Amino acid sequence: MRRTFLMLAAAAGAVFLAAPNASAQTTIAQLSASYTPVGQLPAGTYGVTSASLPATFVVDLRAKSPTGQLLVEQAGAETKYPVEFYNPSSWTGKEKVSQLSLHFTDSNDQFVACTLARRDDGRMSGLCRDEAGRDGWLEVRGRGGESVEPGKWYGPGTN
Repeated sequence: MRRTFLMLAAAAGAVFLAAPNASAQTTIAQLSASYTPVGQLPAGTYGVTSASLPATFVVDLRAKSPTGQLLVEQAGAETKYPVEFYNPSSWTGKEKVSQLSLHFTDSNDQFVACTLARRDDGRMSGLCRDEAGRDGWLEVRGRGGESVEPGKWYGPGTN
């Protein structure tokens, strides 16, 4: 528990963020996610599958140059992938983001790029692809159906 707390406290992440009026109480949030590793997404399938792994996406509103962490659970262990975003300067924190692109290096040392699109207020998902052209899928959800958007997070004590 302490290890997880320390990892979350050290997270330098942001998914859609840089909200200018974020309070100190809502600076770090965790979003529920599902990740289908590249190479395990069946051809022609776009979405969460039986090969998807439960994950948590860590968001840090304090970051001036946003990054994040994807914490993937598999076989009783948690794997941490530091995530970087493309063009986060377009996130003003005042309106919903309809699309975002990110990248990370997976456990096989492969560069993985993902583009997520808004599916509804509480969910963004999209295709991930590695250097070999293998496909995966990432879905990020707001807590309890909450909207996933800049500047709207979960009150004090919920990080």
